[in-house]
Amino acid sequence: MSGEGLLPLDKDGFRTRQYWEKFFKNRKSAFEWYGGWSELRPFLRNEISNEDKVLIVGCGNSDLSANLYDAGVHGITNIDFSERVIRDMRRKCREQTGMSWEVMDMTCMRFESGVFNVVVDKGALDALASSDSDSVLHEVNKFFDEVKRVLQAGGKYICMSLGQDYLLKWLLEGFPTSGGFLTEISTSADLSTGSEYFPLVISIVKQAMKLPRVFFNAKFSFDQTGKVLNKNTHKELRKMVVAGPTTDPIVAHVNRARTAHRIRSSLGCITPGRLEEYELRDHDGRVRFSLTVVDVNSLEAAPCGVFIVPHGRERDWMFQNGEGMVDLAGNCNVQRLIVVKMMPGCEFIGLNEVKDEVSATVPNFAPKVSRSDRIPIMSLGSSLGSRKEVHQGLLLGDMGEFLIEEVEVAESQYRRLIFLNNPSVIQSEARLAQDGSVDSKHLCFEYHQAMLTGVASLIQRIERVLVVGLGGGALATAFGHFFPNCSVEVVELDEHVVGVARKYFDLKESEKLKVSIGDGLEAIASTSDLFDVIVIDVDNKDTSIGMSCPPPAFVSVGFLKELRDKLTAGEGLMVMNVATRSKDALDSCLENVGRVFGKELLFKLKPSADDVNMVLFAGRGNTKLRAVPVGLRETIGVKAWEDTIAMVEDLESLTL
Repeated sequence: MSGEGLLPLDKDGFRTRQYWEKFFKNRKSAFEWYGGWSELRPFLRNEISNEDKVLIVGCGNSDLSANLYDAGVHGITNIDFSERVIRDMRRKCREQTGMSWEVMDMTCMRFESGVFNVVVDKGALDALASSDSDSVLHEVNKFFDEVKRVLQAGGKYICMSLGQDYLLKWLLEGFPTSGGFLTEISTSADLSTGSEYFPLVISIVKQAMKLPRVFFNAKFSFDQTGKVLNKNTHKELRKMVVAGPTTDPIVAHVNRARTAHRIRSSLGCITPGRLEEYELRDHDGRVRFSLTVVDVNSLEAAPCGVFIVPHGRERDWMFQNGEGMVDLAGNCNVQRLIVVKMMPGCEFIGLNEVKDEVSATVPNFAPKVSRSDRIPIMSLGSSLGSRKEVHQGLLLGDMGEFLIEEVEVAESQYRRLIFLNNPSVIQSEARLAQDGSVDSKHLCFEYHQAMLTGVASLIQRIERVLVVGLGGGALATAFGHFFPNCSVEVVELDEHVVGVARKYFDLKESEKLKVSIGDGLEAIASTSDLFDVIVIDVDNKDTSIGMSCPPPAFVSVGFLKELRDKLTAGEGLMVMNVATRSKDALDSCLENVGRVFGKELLFKLKPSADDVNMVLFAGRGNTKLRAVPVGLRETIGVKAWEDTIAMVEDLESLTL
């Protein structure tokens, strides 16, 4: 056991008699899972009458049965497979005559069929269903069969549970509407306590009528924001959700409510310095809005406000940079600013309609002091801005859908490539000329500008460049423009991305710019060629490790050694885009690069202090910082050259 003897070393320990015998030996006082009598009384007294014959399964040493008895319900039978706890509870409740205690396994009960009006389960199912394995499901179904057997027609099974997805699915499938069971789901969560837990109270009534097809229906006492509804809205909510041939809508409703409750609990107080991101999804699970919650220290300001970012302005400093959003909160004169961005691939009618949609959810993200107030919603002017969907298609394998869109920013048109499995990230962007063609001399991404600046500052001779990861082709094309004597080879894993770059981003292949389809790892390992510059600009589809660029394999010591050996001796340079907010992930990346390139100079360059992207430069040979050639200053087509050249001053040498 761990945690002062309360928790088993393994979650499957919850299912064993040995664990519970030891638990009740170490803990003599009552232990109340998922709330005490004060939280549960309103639900139970509404469901249980004084005349009911009640069975409490997995009773443990809870005071629940004693509380029910004192409230007037005397026909109570308690069972538990722990002999110790049954012996202790008989002694403790000996003056409450008529209430019985039996040592019994709830998956194999010794009662006659149809002898109880109510079966009460307070955490017993959660302990039994410790994992979603087939063997556990077998035991759970045995328990469900026993509940159905001992209940009379019209009887109720009242289950108090945390309602994990798999468990809720099993419960609904074990007692389907089509099988003659009516389900109501409530919550005993108390927001005033600040707890993030969202325990459910599930009442299932056994009816005689069955339907010829599988069907699920549940009536909720709370909406999708987790707020308890009054009786006048119960019927309307039941019609609106939770009916269908699968359990998915019911589970989704609970998950949305649970998430909203957790957000309200964690965001109850204003905490200066808070900068947190959230997502709002539609009924199909697609991200519709991205929200950033910004708290500032301004006691004289209003508690909360909302700012809707127009289409195309998402990358503006004040809407993307943490410092910029803090300034925006000050300009809006609020202590908490909720910055709302509309996601690509979703349809929006107008600003007023977006305000109406957002206003229904915003109170979940507001501090407690303003949840009952009308929260002001602001934007730039009265328009949503311009966003036009150009094309939507499928990427290779499991990468999902992509979107090509055009937006207007500061009277200029931009074309963007977005992967809809990560819609808040712009994969590629190009500025359009007056005739609608791509301005290939303009680099939209600051980290691309940083790459070119660093290359120009660190090596003199550039004849061969290898780029792993094409995107829209802006970086590969820029190398050819700004270093006209070099040839550029690109390796891209997804042929669909290459097609998108050719069709929508004016990628023009030539003798000087060649693109091949393949795995960048394999391409570098198998080639015998040497390159002056190798650029790694590949996004990572696995978001669980906290690093969106590059995938872990690209920063392994083995691969980095392969890469180093493919750089020309003397001034060969690796350039890598690293995007992460995880210190551990960044430290691990830098450690590996340092192990391979540690004897040479290693540089890093962040386009801006708050930019998630960091560009690493690792040299093989005489890599050193030098002045950017005058010719490059004159021809480089990025934003104002003064801003770009200033990046060189931030080019930091790392000693590892």
